[in-house]
Amino acid sequence: MEHFYNTGDTSFLKKRYPQMLACSRWQQEQRKKTELMIDGEKPLTYGLMPCGMGDGGLKDDDSYYGIFYTHNIWAVYLGSLAYKAALILGEKEDANELKKIYDQSKSDLIRAMELGAIKDKDGTRWLSSMPGKISGSCWGLLNSIYPTNLLPANHELMNNTIKHIEERMSPGGIPVRTGWMVDGMWVAITLNDFAEAHLARGEGDIANAFLYATLNHGTPLYTWCEERGQDPGTIETSGDRQHLWTPEAVVRCIRDMIIMEDGNTLHLLRGCARGWLASGEYIGVENASSHFGTISYKVRFIKDASKLSVEIHFPKSNQDFKTILHCPMPGNMKVVKASGTSVLPDGSGVVIAKCSGDVSFEAIIK
Repeated sequence: MEHFYNTGDTSFLKKRYPQMLACSRWQQEQRKKTELMIDGEKPLTYGLMPCGMGDGGLKDDDSYYGIFYTHNIWAVYLGSLAYKAALILGEKEDANELKKIYDQSKSDLIRAMELGAIKDKDGTRWLSSMPGKISGSCWGLLNSIYPTNLLPANHELMNNTIKHIEERMSPGGIPVRTGWMVDGMWVAITLNDFAEAHLARGEGDIANAFLYATLNHGTPLYTWCEERGQDPGTIETSGDRQHLWTPEAVVRCIRDMIIMEDGNTLHLLRGCARGWLASGEYIGVENASSHFGTISYKVRFIKDASKLSVEIHFPKSNQDFKTILHCPMPGNMKVVKASGTSVLPDGSGVVIAKCSGDVSFEAIIK
């Protein structure tokens, strides 16, 4: 679907669609195995994917097999994408079937999350790796926010889960217990899950800090294994040795920091470090593929004039989307005025309503 969104290649989507349809149907058949009442009531795992191998540190006590949230988050997401593909391809009968599969699987999963959340003594509710039980790693939980949009970015369970996990950080600024190692770090997940979720929540400063922390823990031939200990030069590792997920996550995260889609909105510089713009250097991207076509832009802070100079090159055809240019500056500096655009209420950026052709403007910073 990501390939289709960026290229509009319908022939590719048509070729892959039968696999998506078959997989969605197969998963629905698997879910029926857990649709069993116990003493006249639905158990926490009702309607979820059946017991499977956890991976990534997901464990049910000492067993590698269990019914985990991560499996279900991604299975439900597949259902949503299969449904969207059916609509795009005009497969109306399939779309009706897939919509029912998606709605039911999403409903059962959210029910399991709500009822199976862990409740602390103060009433705070957060998610462990499986319904109703604290066991294993936190791998995959934040995918509920991004890219699946299963839960709103500011949902109570997500707020508390992020807070709970990030209370335990390594000295180098990496979340701990993200994979197999109880005291270790799956560095790729710092970006793939945490930074991307924070971007989706509009918390660019945190996402950017995770980018630098990840780069500080990575060298091509040694520490970019799947997991590693917290100490510099550690020999404690786990999982795959040469793990390409980390460099892929770096590339994807940097891409999303400078150009990121969120529904019908295009975000530019969503994860920009405050010092990047303040440096006075050009920041931008050329010929970036996006869900809205090929985009180029460049932004520069002119310190003497206390203003931003902005050039954006959208596709020439009219498209129904809006663009938010984020302008994070040091201290209390904010955008106070911008020609031809609307300034965000908190002064953190501007909104561009007409996103076609070449757009240029200046934004006053104070």
